[in-house]
Amino acid sequence: MPLIPEEQLEQIRDQIDIIELVSERVPLRKAGQNFKGLCPFHTEKTPSFTVNPDKQIFHCFGCGEGGNAFRFLMNFEGISFVEAVQQLADRTGIRLKFVKGQENAAKNLRHRKSLAKINRYAAEYYFNQLHQEASGAQAQAYLSERGIAATTAQRYLVGYAPSSGRALAQFLTAKKVPMELAQEAGLVRKGARGDFFDFFRDRLIFPIRNAAGEFIGFGGRIFGEATTNQPKYLNTPESPLYHKGREVYGLYEARTALRESQQALLVEGYMDVIGLAQAGLGSGVAPLGTAVTADQIKRIHRNAKELFVIFDGDRAGQKAAWRALEIVLDLGVPARMLALPATEDPDSFIRAHGLKAFQQQLLAAPGLMDYFIDKIVALSSPDNVGKTEAVKQLMPQLARVSGEVEKALYIQRLAAKLALPEQVVWRELQSNGQRTRNFRSEGADDIDAKRHRYVRLSPFERDLLRAILSNGEGASDLSAELEPQDWKQPELRQMWTQIQEALALGTPTSKLIELFQMGPLRQELTALLIAGEEVSAQQVNELIVSCRQQLKRQQLEQKRQELTRRIQEAEAKLDKESLETLLLEKNNLLKELDQNGYR
Repeated sequence: MPLIPEEQLEQIRDQIDIIELVSERVPLRKAGQNFKGLCPFHTEKTPSFTVNPDKQIFHCFGCGEGGNAFRFLMNFEGISFVEAVQQLADRTGIRLKFVKGQENAAKNLRHRKSLAKINRYAAEYYFNQLHQEASGAQAQAYLSERGIAATTAQRYLVGYAPSSGRALAQFLTAKKVPMELAQEAGLVRKGARGDFFDFFRDRLIFPIRNAAGEFIGFGGRIFGEATTNQPKYLNTPESPLYHKGREVYGLYEARTALRESQQALLVEGYMDVIGLAQAGLGSGVAPLGTAVTADQIKRIHRNAKELFVIFDGDRAGQKAAWRALEIVLDLGVPARMLALPATEDPDSFIRAHGLKAFQQQLLAAPGLMDYFIDKIVALSSPDNVGKTEAVKQLMPQLARVSGEVEKALYIQRLAAKLALPEQVVWRELQSNGQRTRNFRSEGADDIDAKRHRYVRLSPFERDLLRAILSNGEGASDLSAELEPQDWKQPELRQMWTQIQEALALGTPTSKLIELFQMGPLRQELTALLIAGEEVSAQQVNELIVSCRQQLKRQQLEQKRQELTRRIQEAEAKLDKESLETLLLEKNNLLKELDQNGYR
C-alpha cells in the first residue's frame, strides 16, 4: 500500500509540467519533439539529457538516469520520494493526505515540517531583531562598516540574536512552540534546572536554507573581538533537518544567478557570500564548515557547470582548496582556482580593488590542478630531492584524473616545470601502483561502455517493449498477447502481470516508470520511451511472433545442452537404461529443432 493515495499522486502528475520544473534547474532547448540540455547528474560537453513533454519523463543517454518529475527532483535535490512529492504538492497547492497504516513515515515527514516551521519563526525573529529593534544597532553598524546594504542583508535574511540568553526561547514559547522541539532544531539548550536558554547570543545570524527554501539551520558570527572561549562562528547542531556536510550556504539564494552564469563561486564563509552579492555577484556559495565534502560539490555542480574555488591564502584556506581538488578530480567537475593574497578574502579584495579587478582575476584563474602544480613546484627546492618530493606529492592527484588527454597535459606541464623528461613522470605514476581511473563522472566513451554492460534486454525484448509502450491506446491489447514466461529478462517476468494491469487501466507513461526501481531496466525503459516513436499494431504483432520464436529457439537450445550434459553423465556411469531414454529424448528434440528451422 503506497504512503500517499494514488489519486493524489495522479493529481500532482497532471498539474506538474516537467519542462517547467526541469528548466528552472537545467537550461533546455527545443530539439524536435523533445527538449535537450547538459545533464545535471554527470559531466558532459555535448547535451544528452532529454526531456519529453508528452510522456512527462526525462532520460540522459550519457549516464542512463531517467524517470518522471518525482525522480528528477529526488536525484537533483538529493531527497526522498516522499519529500519530492511534498515539494511538488506544495508547488501545485495540493494538500497531501497519508494512507492509514503508514503513520510512522507520515509522522516523520510532519516532524520535519514542524522543525522547518520553528526555524522559520526563528529566522523571522532574528531578522526583526536586527532591523526593527534597538538591540540590533551594533550589529547593523558592523554590517554598515563591512559595506553590506540593508537590501543585501534582507535578501539573505541576516538577523541578530540578542545577548539576553532567553529572548528567542520566550518568543517561541509565546508562539506555543514546545521547547523540546526547539531544542531538537538546535535553537535552545536545556539548563541543569530544566529551563531553556538560547543557543545563539549576541551574534549576527545567517539562516541556512535547503534547495527547497526551507529553513534548516543557522550560523552565528560574533561582530566584536573573539574571546578565548567564544568561537568566531557557531553553527546549528546536527538535526533531522540540518547536516552540515550535505548542505551549501547561499545555494537557494544563488539559484537564479547560477542558472544564468553556470559559474559557481565557492568561498569560505557567510560574509564572503554576502560580500559577493553586495558587489553584484550573486553566484557565491559556501560550505558549512572548513571541510568541503563531495556531497556539497555535487549539489553545486547540479546548478552550475564550472566551479571557482576562492579560499583564503592562509594555511586553512589552502588545505581546504587541496581537499576541493581531490573531490573535483574524483567527480570530474571543471574547477578553477582564484588565489587571493594571504591577507585578503573576496569581500576585502573587492572593497580594496573594485569589482572589475576581481572579475579580471576570475578570467585569469588557472585550473585547480594547474594551480597546485605551479604552487608545489614553486615551493620545492630545485635540487633532486625537491623535484622528487614535488612529483611524489602530486602523484595521488594525477592518478585521480581519468581522461588520458587531460592527464597527459598535466604530466607535460609538471615535467616542464621540473625540467624532467615526461617519461620519467609517467613511470613514476605507474610504478607507484596508483589507480588510473576512479569513481568520477565518466567521459562519453566510459559511460557508453558502462551502459552497455548493464543493458539486460535482448534485441527482441527491446523492440517489443518499445512498440508496446509507445503504441498509445493499443498498448493494453497488444501486451495481452504476451505471458510472463515469454520474457527472458527476470525483472520483466516478475512484473509483467503488474505492467499488463497498469496498461489495461490506461496508466500514463510517467506513472508506469514508477513501477520499476532505479536500475538498468528502468534506465533502458526511459531511453526507449524518449527515443521511441509510434508503432503500428501490425508491426507489434510481427515483433511478438519474432520474439516468441527467438525465445522458443533459446529454450530448445538450453534443453539440448542440458540433455547433452546428462547423456555424458549416464555414459560415465555406464547407466544403459537412462542412456537409452536420454538419447531418445534428444533425438525427438533435434527433430523439433529441424521442423522449426532452428538448425
